[in-house]
Amino acid sequence: MAEKHDFLVLEGSDVLKQVAVEEGVSLSVRSDYESFFRQQQRIRGMSWLSEMVIKAEGARVMQGGLRSRYDFNNIKQNGGHVLALVCPSEVCLERVDKTNPKNPQTPEEYVAQLEIEESDDEYGLHTGWCVANADCTFDTSSPLEVTYAEIDAVISELAK
Repeated sequence: MAEKHDFLVLEGSDVLKQVAVEEGVSLSVRSDYESFFRQQQRIRGMSWLSEMVIKAEGARVMQGGLRSRYDFNNIKQNGGHVLALVCPSEVCLERVDKTNPKNPQTPEEYVAQLEIEESDDEYGLHTGWCVANADCTFDTSSPLEVTYAEIDAVISELAK
């Protein structure tokens, strides 16, 4: 989809990694990413990640991994759109890259991560809120071709 619609893709975790490397910080497990993200919010502002995405070169930028109300609101206030990709937790856990230590490895870790992402009022980390307020939501448990067609139709309409 990104290639078809000429988007520069920025994953939130990739931006975090880039900043961490610049600052000489090592990120390996998910809690490292969360701590570093919060630290950067204290230093750079609550919507620092979306500011980096908005300022990225390219007419169209697609950010993956949006979990913050602050970043969500900043993207919307700057004319962006939020599309949420969701699927049942058991499907997410089946599909997760278990070779990446930042990803939950067990159902218990997955549930614990969801709880963290739904209760962080200080830093605005609310994945469920972002999904609930998205412009459009796609159930990605469908076959990929179906999901791609649904997303393509929405992006084509938004791009007009």
